[in-house]
Amino acid sequence: RPPEEVFKQDAMASFAFRPITVDHPGESVTSKNWRKFSVGQTGGDVVRDGAFIRVPMVGMDEAAIGKIEKGKRETSPSFSAAFARL
Repeated sequence: RPPEEVFKQDAMASFAFRPITVDHPGESVTSKNWRKFSVGQTGGDVVRDGAFIRVPMVGMDEAAIGKIEKGKRETSPSFSAAFARL
């Protein structure tokens, strides 16, 4: 998508308060399956950072936190998109 769409305030706000997954599950995260896939959540302070969108995240799953501390970078705020290295 063009930058003028990606960085619209309402588009960026859609990243706030979403479940975080490790990698991308084979199905969409919904209210019916979020406990199965969610390992944390994004925060609300979503801002543009140059060519990227910066989204705060909090990990809540011990195994996922361990992977991230060891260098895991493929986490997802439950969107169907490609993300740059965190």
